[in-house]
Amino acid sequence: MNFLDKHKIIFILSLVFLVLLLGVVSVYSFQFDLTSGKIYSVTDYSKRFLSGLPDYLTVSFFYSDKLSKSFPYKDSILRILNEFQKLSDGKITVLNINPDTPDGKRKAENYGLIPHQIMSVQSSSEIYEVVYSGIVLEYRGQVLTIPIILTPENLEYEFISKVTRLVEPKDYRVVFFNCTGWEDSLFNYAYEVLYNEGIDILFNPANYEETVNCQVLVVFGDTNVSTEQEEIINRWVKDGKKSLFAISPAGIDIAGNWVSRPKEESRFQILFNLFGLSLKNNFVLDYSNVRLALLNKNGTGYDMFNYPFWPRVIPSGNSVILNGLSSIDFFWPGYIETEPNYDLKITPLAETGKLSWLDEITAGTDPYQDFQADQETMGEHLIAVSSENKNSELILVADELFVSNLIESSNGVFNLYFFSQAVQHLLGLDDILSLKKNYLIYNPLIFSGQSEDNSKTIMNIYLCLFLLIPLLIVFIFILVRFYIKKYGK
Repeated sequence: MNFLDKHKIIFILSLVFLVLLLGVVSVYSFQFDLTSGKIYSVTDYSKRFLSGLPDYLTVSFFYSDKLSKSFPYKDSILRILNEFQKLSDGKITVLNINPDTPDGKRKAENYGLIPHQIMSVQSSSEIYEVVYSGIVLEYRGQVLTIPIILTPENLEYEFISKVTRLVEPKDYRVVFFNCTGWEDSLFNYAYEVLYNEGIDILFNPANYEETVNCQVLVVFGDTNVSTEQEEIINRWVKDGKKSLFAISPAGIDIAGNWVSRPKEESRFQILFNLFGLSLKNNFVLDYSNVRLALLNKNGTGYDMFNYPFWPRVIPSGNSVILNGLSSIDFFWPGYIETEPNYDLKITPLAETGKLSWLDEITAGTDPYQDFQADQETMGEHLIAVSSENKNSELILVADELFVSNLIESSNGVFNLYFFSQAVQHLLGLDDILSLKKNYLIYNPLIFSGQSEDNSKTIMNIYLCLFLLIPLLIVFIFILVRFYIKKYGK
């Protein structure tokens, strides 16, 4: 056998080996997550959790084909669900149900999935169509739903958090005191966001003994505190239990031309001192703020106002509480000073930019006035902070209205995420919160953008493997043959 014959055999064996190698790659579905948010990468925590499922879980995925034009993510979501199925060693069954068929629609309605309307343009006219996009999880006779899934962002978080509630059911309970003087209905969003996470609320207990099965205390405001409430709150914190306080430096009378009502020192300042925190009696203003649309003085229309009493703050710090958040809106906030020592771990959660400043609590809050920055107090100001001592943790937010109905005026949906994640953190759910990616879409039924789907990238990689590598081998073989012909054996 001459040299050329030997290399023919090597060439053929190389091609056979390459085909087998690519076959193995296809079987095991090795994929490369090239997206900015790593939305297709399953964390080690999820892998361990799914591989240890004690029983079988059925996952029903509903996604209307009418959504594909605005949200081309159906295949991406299915691919992630199928990856969960593989990681579960057969414990998960994924069903892809078309809700556009009569049978699929009936199943969606039976599971309680809520239909949504989207607008489409047909023949120069606007038409609203009913669509479904959700996931139903069934486990040991229990059912939970993920009511809206339009994109793969944070699917892992939504999926694992819901499955955890099914597989490891726990009673999460929060004590809630509304001491603001405002009606309870002003905070409906705050209640609902906790209920959606499977967290129960105990409202205004009459005595400390009623709180025995609760893990976290939430207090909004400090102007309308009864003696009984103050006793429960003080005992809770001093007993080393975890808590979240949202306290404003002043009350605001919106009906009375946005007049501020100055407060004395917070009734809970002694508790804050235990955690190295002081709530200051000043307003924080910032031109990086929420713009308001208000009826003008002539009553002829609406004007837009830069209203620095409502600053929009970029979250700061390394806490899992901030995962997935892009901003937090505050309404007439105060600021917090810290006095750290070696017994405390203090983590900033929301801090203004360097162009913010302080104003007196008696300053007029009328949005029609001219605002002048106080150069002497200009700088970064802390509005929300977490402080941990050896036994407990306290989160302080210098704005009691940050999850009130005022978020409707500012599109402050991230305020609700911030509040929910802060409570979940205090409940010890950091492993779940760590699954949340760094990107959230606000109002996904309106959003339309470019997909981060990497399916095309993966396909291109496979094409390169199938085409470029064989071509490279052929090229090398031709060079070897040319060399042999020119220079002999």
